[in-house]
Amino acid sequence: MPEEAIARNDAIMVDWFAGWALTQLENFRKFHVIMAPCGGGGAGARGDGGGGPGPGGAYERLRKEWMRKWGHITILTPEEALNLHKIPDAEAKWKADEDLLREKREKEKEKGKSATAGGEQQSREKR
Repeated sequence: MPEEAIARNDAIMVDWFAGWALTQLENFRKFHVIMAPCGGGGAGARGDGGGGPGPGGAYERLRKEWMRKWGHITILTPEEALNLHKIPDAEAKWKADEDLLREKREKEKEKGKSATAGGEQQSREKR
């Protein structure tokens, strides 16, 4: 998909979200749009005119435009969102959670195996 079409789709989605947010102002205080400043397509992607997070990039241009047009939303990079909500390193936390879940599953497997082995031993003793 061409960069222009991706940027147009991003703008439509942000406009829709901003409009919906206006209808929800009594229910919520903050509205954030999180977008990557470069790479991977989208409005923040590097195009011919440069799209990085720098002052002249497409990301900064769109960010300023959207925040001026829709004053009730904030445009953030993923890193800014994590820092804003004081999440030090979400990826490390997710990895730690996965490790804990894996350990729990292994313990349950071992417990199940020992319970099965114990039941087989009891049935042999009854014979």
